[in-house]
Amino acid sequence: MSTKPQITVAAAEVREDRFSRLRLIPWWNQEKTRETRVMVVGAGALGNEILKNLALLGFERVVVVDLDRIEESNLSRAVLYRSDNVGEFKANAAARSFKQLAPDAQVQPLAANMLHDCGLGLFQWSDLVIAGLDNREARLWINRAAWKMNRPWVDGGIEGINGVARVFVPGTPPCYECTLGETDWELLNRRMSCNLLLREQDVAGKVATTPTISSIIAGIQVQEALKLIHGLPTLASRGFMFEGLNHTSYVVAYTENPDCMSHYTLENIISLPQRSPDMTLLELLERGRDAR
Repeated sequence: MSTKPQITVAAAEVREDRFSRLRLIPWWNQEKTRETRVMVVGAGALGNEILKNLALLGFERVVVVDLDRIEESNLSRAVLYRSDNVGEFKANAAARSFKQLAPDAQVQPLAANMLHDCGLGLFQWSDLVIAGLDNREARLWINRAAWKMNRPWVDGGIEGINGVARVFVPGTPPCYECTLGETDWELLNRRMSCNLLLREQDVAGKVATTPTISSIIAGIQVQEALKLIHGLPTLASRGFMFEGLNHTSYVVAYTENPDCMSHYTLENIISLPQRSPDMTLLELLERGRDAR
């Protein structure tokens, strides 16, 4: 009686790690994702979802900027905060939660005012900026600073169960400032928020949002960021509008303003070892004259 030879087939070893499923995407580059330096401005409802997505995707170079402290009303719209965080700076608590999701990440919290405390050096460090803000003033500053430093940024806005996500790439108008109309400038001049609320009301945390719309818009924002760093087509100079009542969405294209004041990029940037508190404006002016 003849016996058939036994054939042993060795199964190929498949290495599973945190990002194995992401690497199945044909264009995915985990190293590029890991090394990209991202500044997230705003750690509220949108900012929480943005940061959560970045951590899960493997972004490991992140700065979080927010000037506010956590209030109890934030807990229904912010996945990174807990009850014992109430009273703490949002940036600090968000950065700590980010580290819990991504232990290898380097996360720097800045409890600071984007308009007055953050200079162009922060934009120079960043490869891209993602904003989850609720006022035009900060958006306008980000837009102008991003253009000056040749950095793309992804904007998001929510109200109720509606929202918008859009991408602005320096050197490719229209930009955020191009989208501002007469009403927008009137509200800016009156120092009111994008939701038509008085600044006093806005600071009091009375902007109506839900965690569901935060998830939707932040998801689009981070997906656009991924496409930016991988060289894929994006919403550049366009906006994705989501209407939550009927779950309809559409994309709008913006028009360039030829008189826009944001369209200026610095050609020659000189880095100094000193910090702003270390020298006077006169000393800075003299240093600039010497560098010419």
